[in-house]
Amino acid sequence: MKNALNDIAKERQRQIAKWGPASEVDDKHSAFDWHEMISDYNGWARRMAAMNSPDKARRRYIQIAALALAAAEAIDRAEEVRVIGKQKTLEEIIDWEAVRNATPMLEVTNIVNWLKKHGYKASYRITEEDNSGPVTVLITTEKDGEKYEHLYSPSTHSVRS
Repeated sequence: MKNALNDIAKERQRQIAKWGPASEVDDKHSAFDWHEMISDYNGWARRMAAMNSPDKARRRYIQIAALALAAAEAIDRAEEVRVIGKQKTLEEIIDWEAVRNATPMLEVTNIVNWLKKHGYKASYRITEEDNSGPVTVLITTEKDGEKYEHLYSPSTHSVRS
C-alpha cells in the first residue's frame, strides 16, 4: 500500500538533492513565486486527472505537497531570523524624511543605501510584487554581528520587524 506522507518526504529530499540546500535555494523565493510553482504543478495534476491517469495525477499531487512544505519551511526560517536577538526596528533606525520617494523601488534603494551609509550591512529581496512594483520587501540588516529582517511595504510605508 502506498504511503502519501512517505512519498511527500521522499519527493522533498529529491528536490533538495536536485536544486540544493533548502536554506540557500528556497529562501530566495517570494510568496508569489511559491504560488506560481504550486499553481503550475496543479495544472499538470488537473491534466493528468482529465486524461484518466490517476497515478500521474498522484505524482503531481505529491510534488505539490512537497512544494507547499518547502514554502512553509522557508516562511518559518524567515520568521526565526526576525525574532533572534534584541532588534531595532527600521522605524528606530531610519531617517524617513531622507529616504521617502514617489517610486516604491527607489524608496527601497534609498533605505538600503541610507543603512549602508550609517554602518549597517543591508540588502533587500522583493517578496511580493504587482504591476506597480514591490508590494512587500524583505530588508536584511546586520550590525555588530546581529542580523535582522524587516518586512517593508513601500505603498503604506509600514514595517514589520
